[in-house]
This record gives sequence, structure tokens and C-alpha cells, in this order.
Amino acid sequence: MNKLCLAFLITANFLWSISGAESIHFVNADVQLGNVGPDQDIPLTFVLTNGSEKVIKIISADPSCRCVTVVDSPSEIGAHDIGNFELLFSSARSTGMVMRALAVELDGGQVLSAQFTANVLAAPREGSIVPAPGPRDRAY
Repeated sequence: MNKLCLAFLITANFLWSISGAESIHFVNADVQLGNVGPDQDIPLTFVLTNGSEKVIKIISADPSCRCVTVVDSPSEIGAHDIGNFELLFSSARSTGMVMRALAVELDGGQVLSAQFTANVLAAPREGSIVPAPGPRDRAY
């Protein structure tokens, strides 16, 4: 009897994991922007896929930093549909490698996250002299 109960629980857990909960995800939850200039506004879009059989309601879409603005986000995503979360990243107050995230809360308390990284280049100082590349500075 214990083996039968265990087999049932394993099967139920597997079916639950392939049904609704695991089929709601970001298409690309980790985006690499590469080098970004100082004082740039970079638009980016995260796509959330709803592979479940039901409509999901979006409670909130919160960025991890004030340098990221949520320009547009859906209030709900239909069954077997996608929703676009359009963001604007301002590099004005950042330098070096930065990682920013978006947390999306669904009805029922589930929170999904996506993130992006960028290397924000430092602004050249006014009046600074940039040396010409020498023989050692060439890329091979």
C-alpha cells in the first residue's frame, strides 16, 4: 500500500509540474546588454509565456532599481498566450557592470523574475586626452 501511495504522489507531483505552474515563464529570463554608453536610455522587452489552460492576472511588475522604468505591462495574459513587459533602462547614474531585475507577481502569490546585465562605460572627463592606440592595444 505504501508503494502505491508513493507512486500516486510522484505521479501527481509530475502532472502538477507540467501543468500550469511550470508552463508560465519568461522566454529569456537573463538578458546580456553588453557595453552601454553613459547617459543612454536602453529599451528592452521581457516576454512572459502563459502555457497554462487559464488566464493569469498580473498583480504587479516591479523593477529592482529606480533606473528602470516599466513603460508597459499587461494586466493579464490569456491561456496559451504571451505578454510583453516593456522596460526602459537609464544608464545615467551607473558605471561598470550592473545587474537589474524585474519581479512580476501573479494572482495567487507566484513571483517570477527576469534580469539583465550591462557594462555601463564611464563618461570621458571633460578636457581629458584619450591616447592613441599603440601596438599593444590592437585586438587580434
